Parts: sequence; C-alpha cells; structure tokens
Amino acid sequence: MKKLCLAAATAASLVVASCSTTPAVVSLGGEWRVVSFDGETVSDTVRQRPVMAFNTADSTYHVHTGINLLNGGFHLKGSTLTFGPGAMTMAAGSPDAMRMERAIVGHLQQPLTWSMQRDTLCLSVADGTVVLQLVK
Repeated sequence: MKKLCLAAATAASLVVASCSTTPAVVSLGGEWRVVSFDGETVSDTVRQRPVMAFNTADSTYHVHTGINLLNGGFHLKGSTLTFGPGAMTMAAGSPDAMRMERAIVGHLQQPLTWSMQRDTLCLSVADGTVVLQLVK
C-alpha cells in the first residue's frame, strides 16, 4: 500500500509539473536556454545561443547573453524573481546580437514573475506579458 501511495503521488506530481503554472512544483535550478525574448524567437543564426543558469543553493545567476557574461544574485519570493546587480563583461557583437542582449539584460532589471507552461520557463513583467521564454 505504501508503494502504491508513493507511485500515485509521484505520478500526480509529474502531471502537475507538466501543466502547472505553480512555481512551487518546479525548481528554477540549472541551466536554461533562452528560446525567445519579447515574443521574438532566438535565431538559429546567432553565434552563441543565450543561456541563463540559476544556482538555487546560493541564490546566484549566470547569464551568457550570446556575447557577454553576467553574474549576480537573485531573490525568489513566491513566484516573483528579482535579480540583483551583476558583474558583466563588455564585448561587442553584431547589431542583432547586441539588440537581443539589451533586451535580455534590460528585463533582468525589474521584478519578473516566473511560471511553467509545459517544459517552458516563462518570465513575465508586471502586466503579465511574457518577455523571456527558456527551456532546459
């Protein structure tokens, strides 16, 4: 009976995690590829796809914008994610890559709400607009 209850609970949590927008079920931890910003899909032609990584043990983040690196701390309260100031390299890139970088870094300067839509991590601004979408 104990094994049956455990199996049922595990199955239920997997179903909830696959379709839930409740952050408590899914961990932010690990590396996520940025697949869209401001509703625009990240082009396959960019030299390096942008990634964001969260270390939940020490509340730090690492971003590779596709050009530069950004590292700092974050605070999570409920579904609100706030990024602290970070140290960033300052290399230049193509105009399209620089535009993408400005958008990504700009969004990290305000509190974002995070939610899951299937396997996609969605980061939204205060009015609910999804500004960044990431996948593992």
